[in-house]
Amino acid sequence: MGETSLNGSKRLIEKTIHYMQTHFHDKIDMVTLSSMAGLTTSSYSRLFKQTMKEPPIKYLTRLRIERAKRLLYHNAGPVKEVSAAVGYGDEFYFSRIFHRMVGIPPSRYGKQKDVSKEEGSVMNEELFK
Repeated sequence: MGETSLNGSKRLIEKTIHYMQTHFHDKIDMVTLSSMAGLTTSSYSRLFKQTMKEPPIKYLTRLRIERAKRLLYHNAGPVKEVSAAVGYGDEFYFSRIFHRMVGIPPSRYGKQKDVSKEEGSVMNEELFK
């Protein structure tokens, strides 16, 4: 892939990442993201994974869980409200995903005040070093 094509691909992915970061609380699907990039869903998914080293839905899930961790840590409300605030309509599904990714249920997470500084943040990371 040529330099111009590579830069154009990065811009397409950056655009959808920005959208995910600012609309993570909304319903986001592959059709929406691929349309924004002007690609088919399979081409978009392949390009995103090549660029970000993970599929777009996994990235979005990490983004949502990271935000949920912040809300829970700062006592932003019950799990049901936090799950809705980060884009999950089903609090039980959110709880399962959260527990799988973080290692403890969201109901216990906010009670841990000794959380160390997060590594690998997707909210503030430099996308392309």
